[in-house]
Amino acid sequence: MKQFDAKLEQRLREHPSAHMRLIVRTNVAPAEAKTMLEAKGLRVIRSSSLINAVTVEGTGTAALSLCDEDWVAHVEEDKLVHI
Repeated sequence: MKQFDAKLEQRLREHPSAHMRLIVRTNVAPAEAKTMLEAKGLRVIRSSSLINAVTVEGTGTAALSLCDEDWVAHVEEDKLVHI
């Protein structure tokens, strides 16, 4: 799974029903990605056209359904940033 960090993938597989917030970087416009993400059962929180990314919330199972999708460039956990 090239789109997922190994640790994140492991967490998603170990807790498939847990809800997580993720940032999905895409190879398509966020508006196009929004439709595809919602079809996979993920709730879109926000999008950023500047970096082709969409923040979503959903289960581990729904997140893992993004594996091997050509339009998904990278998936990472949306974490709080402390300054």
